[in-house]
Amino acid sequence: MDPIDFISNLPDEILGKILSLLATKLVVSTTVLSKRWRNLLFLVDNFDLEDSPTSGFSAFLEQTVARFNTYPIKRLSLNGRHYASSRADRWIRTALQRGCLELHLQSQYLDIATLSINTLVNLTLSDRIYLQGRVPHAGTVFFPALKTLSLGSVVANKDMYEWLISGCPVLEDLFIRDGCDYPPTWKRSVFSKSVKRLTVYFHHPMSVRAYEDNVWFKTPSLEFLDYSAFVSQGYTIVDRMASLVEARLDLRLWVSTVSYDSDYDEKDFDVYRPYDVFGNVTSLVAGIRKVETLRLSPDSLEVSSATLRLMVFYRFCFIS
Repeated sequence: MDPIDFISNLPDEILGKILSLLATKLVVSTTVLSKRWRNLLFLVDNFDLEDSPTSGFSAFLEQTVARFNTYPIKRLSLNGRHYASSRADRWIRTALQRGCLELHLQSQYLDIATLSINTLVNLTLSDRIYLQGRVPHAGTVFFPALKTLSLGSVVANKDMYEWLISGCPVLEDLFIRDGCDYPPTWKRSVFSKSVKRLTVYFHHPMSVRAYEDNVWFKTPSLEFLDYSAFVSQGYTIVDRMASLVEARLDLRLWVSTVSYDSDYDEKDFDVYRPYDVFGNVTSLVAGIRKVETLRLSPDSLEVSSATLRLMVFYRFCFIS
């Protein structure tokens, strides 16, 4: 029996949806099959340019997409390591002008003004994105439709970083990842009236300085918190977290209580004060005290025990 080509019998719109699920390099390779398949490229609304092989490929793709500037682009993933800054900016502007809903950017210098015209719902900035440009005035709405924001090692000054979060009036899901591969970039604060789910991963085991400042949370609508980090010097919870339903804490001491107990000597008190060793999580714990579900890692249990001992220690010293 002759094989039947069921794929080619599908309508163009369906084939366009199928191609949108494939890697962009593979999609482009289908254009050599026939004239019909070459035209199907215009129906693709998802472009993954995180691993573009050659400048010739990107030039061809850019020129082809530009020919049909009325077709929407729903999702764009772009790695700045593979593109000149001017070409990366053109791709971003093209996607936003065509109503892009989901944008994932890696490794590039980005002027914040490039994102000023958008309908974005999901934005991911990762792998050393350097944000540049003028910080908008306080209260400026810059991402009117953004609901999900992921920040991974975003390099920006404090005002720019804080505005990036506060300038999203309907933001619901915020993910911050700042790991030990690079110097710390998170500014140790989250101010958002709308965010409901917050995940923070902040681990720099070789940088005590990264934890010397207080961590600030002003998230009155927060319902879910997942916080993983070494213990900071202190925490400030503004307006409490009255809406919080579930919290997951993975907090780690700089010095284990086991090591502290075995090495401690009264004459060393001025060098190894309990506050310096343990940090202070009392405000953080007080802010989440009304949750329905609380999940603590084994390290967090040690932190809680150390905090209780610290409170008793200072209370004893004060009374004495």
